[in-house]
Amino acid sequence: MAYTDKARLREYNREYYRTHKEARRATGRKSYEKRKEKCRDMARAYYAAHKEERRAYAAKHREEYPEETRAALRASYARHAQKRRAEARERASLPSVRQKRRKYLRSPKAKEYRYGREAKKRARAGAVVDFTAEEWEALLTEHECCAYCGQPFDLFRKPTRDHVVPLIRGGNHTKDNILPACPSCNCSKGARPVEEFREALANSA
Repeated sequence: MAYTDKARLREYNREYYRTHKEARRATGRKSYEKRKEKCRDMARAYYAAHKEERRAYAAKHREEYPEETRAALRASYARHAQKRRAEARERASLPSVRQKRRKYLRSPKAKEYRYGREAKKRARAGAVVDFTAEEWEALLTEHECCAYCGQPFDLFRKPTRDHVVPLIRGGNHTKDNILPACPSCNCSKGARPVEEFREALANSA
């Protein structure tokens, strides 16, 4: 039946879509499977051409419907939790990622992060944590070179905080237990006592 009245045509289409919903979905899925790569290419091209417009629309939608957006995100994470874990494990097993992780774990930044966590644990257990930024600046004024190897600090050899008695051995995060050290010495010393590390330095010289 052909309709010349647009209002009646829209009503007919709405009723048809409502009564044939599953059939249309099946047809759409079948068509998508046949043209999957082409559909993906078209979608990527559209997103690339309308990137800013879609970002603005998404931001506006999040602002207007914050609760609905959070609920949708939680539901999405729950639905794809196993897939996301599998992808994360696969990504972590890549040689390039494992190499970057090993390099990071040996860096002064990672060491300071680990020591920071230990300091928080010991603070909760009753250890003393009382070291300010001003005290650190004062230490740098007193020590212009590494407390262990004696090399002066510069742009490529920046000072790092080293605990004379390591935090994991019961040391405190206080001025009298901290010395400026170069990243190399800080990483090499690790959790060893000062005497043991100085002896190792002397033997390697």
